[in-house]
Amino acid sequence: MESQLIEKASSVFGVSSSDLRILKGGTYNKVFEYTRESRPHVLRIAPQEGSTTTLEEMLRYLRYLSENGLSVPSPVQSRNGSYVEIIDDDRPYAVHSFTKVQGIPAEDIELHKLSKELFRGIGALVGRMHSFSKLYVSGHSTAIPQWNETSNVFSPQAKLKTTEPSIKEKYDSLLQSVLAFQKPTGSFGIIHSDTHLANILVESEDMKVGLIDFDDLSYGWYVMDIVVTLFDALVVANRVDDIEFGETLLNSHLVGYLAQNDLDPFWIEQMPIFLKLIETSIYIKHRTDWKLGDTSSWLGKFMRNRRQRILNDVPYIALDWRRLATDAAREHRA
Repeated sequence: MESQLIEKASSVFGVSSSDLRILKGGTYNKVFEYTRESRPHVLRIAPQEGSTTTLEEMLRYLRYLSENGLSVPSPVQSRNGSYVEIIDDDRPYAVHSFTKVQGIPAEDIELHKLSKELFRGIGALVGRMHSFSKLYVSGHSTAIPQWNETSNVFSPQAKLKTTEPSIKEKYDSLLQSVLAFQKPTGSFGIIHSDTHLANILVESEDMKVGLIDFDDLSYGWYVMDIVVTLFDALVVANRVDDIEFGETLLNSHLVGYLAQNDLDPFWIEQMPIFLKLIETSIYIKHRTDWKLGDTSSWLGKFMRNRRQRILNDVPYIALDWRRLATDAAREHRA
């Protein structure tokens, strides 16, 4: 990326390019850290593709959550009073900046520290986010996509066309089952859609949790954000078939969640369908990325016997969902 572009991008947000420190940003984005008023901030520069309305609405939503006390990135305005600035170089680039959430990714925490306390904290954060989502008034009602209109852990999008027919048939069947669900106001709204452990940051001393990477923000069922965390935690811990471990994590998450937001037990009983949808979607998206013999990476642990499990309709994890719904509600009331 040309230094002139970086200079323009930093200047419009009142930052000197010499104060920028490069962060990992992905294939298309350039991401930098800088400090303002003793607090770390992030500056992100990305090729503009279409309208910036969705990005602007995401930043407004983050501002709303931050102002209500949630530990999420809080967008900052440019010198022009905008959350997003378009900079022309060899092509247009969208530039925005936000405060940096502190902590280490939950996926990097030692296995024995993936405790009930931590998952209660994660559940409480997600529950608060959903409770505020119910009250959020969008400035652009169509700016945030529906969960199945964009690529995310539930939706492989273009990759679906090239997958093998038997796997595609399984995914399509699951998709139709999910799309048949009703969308009651208390259960359907703005969700993060990507609440895996790498996006959950933990401050180790007090176990305070924060949430980052809202790029997959969409409308969906609130239960989806709970399911993503459970799904990922079982792979990270390499304990997908550990019923006791899965029940402990989910129960703790639900107790924290229910302290902040209501969740109809019906949705807890539907978790197996959502889990299977993620499982099949991720398999479709990454089956060609996996290298035979890799058993230690996240993908290596996930891919073990995965094709056979999908084709044979093996549950992602066989929990007693109805009992979990009852136990979590009882513990929350206590």
